[in-house]
Amino acid sequence: MNRSLKQNVHINITCSFWFSLYSAPLSPSRFDDPPCWSAAAMYQATRIFASNLKEKMAQRFYNLVLLPRVRDDLAEFKRLNFHLYQALRKALFKPGGFMKGFGRELH
Repeated sequence: MNRSLKQNVHINITCSFWFSLYSAPLSPSRFDDPPCWSAAAMYQATRIFASNLKEKMAQRFYNLVLLPRVRDDLAEFKRLNFHLYQALRKALFKPGGFMKGFGRELH
């Protein structure tokens, strides 16, 4: 591997590690490995994606990242984490993307 590729891999692994431990109000610049994100990091990512993405891309994030995380949390703890609840509330700011991303899966 060349040097820039090694540096990029190292940055991605490092950012992914910190995002898994994330609990502060600042958001990291890299979005790698969503299953390892903390609930607070999921909320921050939802805030970013709900405000900056178009409806179709927000729908994809909700369907592929947020919905499985919410289901896993409910299955494991039998209740929803506060930060994931906040992420769902924030996801409602894109109602079309929310209904298409979640509604299709909930039938």
